[in-house]
Amino acid sequence: MPVVKGLPERPQTVAFTTINEYTAALEKYVDALENWIDIRAFQDGDDEKKKPQEPQPPKRKEGWFKPGCCRRFHYFVEGRSLCRNYGIPGEMDQDTGNKEAGVDDCITCFRELVKRRAKLGVEKIE
Repeated sequence: MPVVKGLPERPQTVAFTTINEYTAALEKYVDALENWIDIRAFQDGDDEKKKPQEPQPPKRKEGWFKPGCCRRFHYFVEGRSLCRNYGIPGEMDQDTGNKEAGVDDCITCFRELVKRRAKLGVEKIE
């Protein structure tokens, strides 16, 4: 069995003359072991904080998304679909810039997106 640094040593049964002595020693061992586990957990948590964080790509605030309960893709802006039927999407795809709605696109969302593009004066929302 490998030796772990700082791990308390378990009491041996042959070193005691009565069961009460062994039980008391075993209780002390369990307490020491629990303290050791708490200290290790705290130290491991600190190690996680010290590791360099991988840069996460920024989450898109708007884009096409297909909710799991739906057959069509909807366009979301700030967590709400343009047709106002769905909210809080997951990962979104960017605006494709299409002039016509695809077969899998919500027609209402597409019409609202065309109006939004015209209002912003762009052909494609980045």
